[in-house]
Amino acid sequence: MRIRKGKLLIVAVIVAMFIPAAALAKPPAAAPAAEGTVQITLLHTNDFHGRLEADSSGRGGSANIAGVVNSIRDDVGAGNVALLDAGDVYFAAPAISQLLMGESTIDVYNLMGYDVATFGNHEFDKGQTELAARVGQSDFPWLGANVVLEGTDWDMPP
Repeated sequence: MRIRKGKLLIVAVIVAMFIPAAALAKPPAAAPAAEGTVQITLLHTNDFHGRLEADSSGRGGSANIAGVVNSIRDDVGAGNVALLDAGDVYFAAPAISQLLMGESTIDVYNLMGYDVATFGNHEFDKGQTELAARVGQSDFPWLGANVVLEGTDWDMPP
C-alpha cells in the first residue's frame, strides 16, 4: 500500500505541473540510480474514448496497449511503472463502450493495472450517477480539479 501511495503522490505532482509523459515509448537504458532513489517509468494514455478494439489497420486498441505496457513492465520491473490516463476514458466512444455506459472500458483498465486516471470532459456526458458508478467500479483512483458536485452550495463565478 505504501508503494501505491508513493506512486499516487508522484503522479499528482507531475499532473499538477502539467509535464507530459511520452506515451508508451520504449524507455532508454536506465542509468544507475543513486542509493535511496527509485526510478519510475511513466506510461500515459489519454482520449482513449473506449476504443477497446484495434482499428481496421490493426492500430490502437486495448490489447496492443496492454502488450506494450506489459513489455515495459517486464523490462524495468512492474513496481517501477506508473500507468496513467489523462481523461476521456470511455464516452464519445464506439458502441462497445458507449452502449455499456463505459463498464467494459473500466473492466479492461482494471485488468491492465492502471494506477490513476483523471476526469476528462466526456466522463461527465451521462451525469453524476453514471460517473459515480464508473469511479466505484474502478480499481484505481481518479483525480479531478475544478469539479463541482451538482446541488452543492458552491458559488460558480459569473
